[in-house]
Amino acid sequence: MRGGLRHQRRRLHGPLPVVGPDLPLRRALTGALIAATPPRPRPRPGARDPNGQRHGRGRSRSSNRGGERTPHTLRRSPRGHEVYVDPYQSVADLYEAEYGALDSDVEYFARHGTRGPLLVLGCGTGRIGRRLARTRPVTGLDVSAPMLAVARQKAPDARYVEADMRTFDLGAFSEIVAPNGAFNFLATRADQHACLACCQRTLVPGGALTLDLPMPSFALLGTPHSPERLAWEGTLDGRAVRRTRETHRSPVRQRLELVDRYYVDGALIAASPLVLRLIFPSEVEWMLEAAGFAVEALHGDYGDAPLTESSPRLLVRAVRL
Repeated sequence: MRGGLRHQRRRLHGPLPVVGPDLPLRRALTGALIAATPPRPRPRPGARDPNGQRHGRGRSRSSNRGGERTPHTLRRSPRGHEVYVDPYQSVADLYEAEYGALDSDVEYFARHGTRGPLLVLGCGTGRIGRRLARTRPVTGLDVSAPMLAVARQKAPDARYVEADMRTFDLGAFSEIVAPNGAFNFLATRADQHACLACCQRTLVPGGALTLDLPMPSFALLGTPHSPERLAWEGTLDGRAVRRTRETHRSPVRQRLELVDRYYVDGALIAASPLVLRLIFPSEVEWMLEAAGFAVEALHGDYGDAPLTESSPRLLVRAVRL
């Protein structure tokens, strides 16, 4: 790629603005939540901000802890914790157009579901919750306000909560599911342990937890970079839409750093940076056992196939002790 690895890293970790000259089109597709906002100008090196803080020279937009870069989708809070920055801010409607009709995982969750209240972590636009809510009380949790706005529009009577998977406190549930790789978006082990601790506190004794994860591939992790390629195409409001994906992989850290780009009628309207941490079967079993769960089943797809090294999914069902 032009510019070499240094240029690629700058593109991946630097700001990825919503672009495109047709601002009314962007609002029509994605809602008033992303009315065009010009990028914030970068301060002159050495200048002071309104709080009196001096800006340094050449500081990276991504922080560095222990030699690891913090991806664009993560930021540091004043206390040093990583804070999620919503990569779906401008593409919630496009996400729903791509995933809204999928139901193979819904059938899996319905088949293995328990009775009583269900909590869906990383519910997105509510695709799973609004189907399962036909037979049981369902609460959807997500950190993305634009995604939840679409979910509420699709199912006005359902319960959706804007909250963090690492710190939620919503009362007692008999079952929790984290669908479609939602758990992988917790990009550090500390965040994953924090989420499991919340799940353990939230579930009643004997309550069930299901994690739907992509099955890691050693061969794929060995490929450091995959250039932009088509991932999905369809239509929305009569317009041709497509999503491409560029991938950087870190096998040592088990991380994928992705850039999803969305095009409408051939014009790029948004670029969403995503960071995932891949988890291997023995690792997730250990994490669950350490968090107070007993693993009941491992499946390799939504048809309950046994887990193998070539399985597309890693579906883990566990029970709170």
